[in-house]
Amino acid sequence: KSYELCNILNMDETPVWFDMAENFTVDQQGKKTIHIRSTGNENNRFTVVLTCAADGFKFPLICIFKEKRLSSKEKRLIPSGIIEWHLWMSRGGAGTTAKGNLRCASFSDVCWWVKRSWEGISNEVIIESFKACGITNSLVNQDDSDKENDYEELEIIDLTI
Repeated sequence: KSYELCNILNMDETPVWFDMAENFTVDQQGKKTIHIRSTGNENNRFTVVLTCAADGFKFPLICIFKEKRLSSKEKRLIPSGIIEWHLWMSRGGAGTTAKGNLRCASFSDVCWWVKRSWEGISNEVIIESFKACGITNSLVNQDDSDKENDYEELEIIDLTI
């Protein structure tokens, strides 16, 4: 007996922060004050749900934005089949305000980045990951009588005392 690889799934929810400011910076030695630029969204995050099968199939992504209602315009901009992180950084991020402050990324930008990243993971990487974890489609036949013997070794405790 065995399961088909397409029926062995892994799902993970992972938080992603809108602004992941580092706890270090590089500046001239001896400076008394060093400013770290951020968008002010260090505590704001969303959740990405990723699901894949042992045969390498990737299910559509789910992006969860907590306590947010998306406008109809934002909904139209989010890619179908939701959700490259590095691409936006190489282009200068989400941009800056007129005063030069960093701008927080839009929901649609975030969804596009995550979607492109997910699409960038090959089916072969997923298959090899399942193998590396020892997850296979073979079932080990175990006699039910062995399970009964395990129960006989348990001690019964009377909780009515």
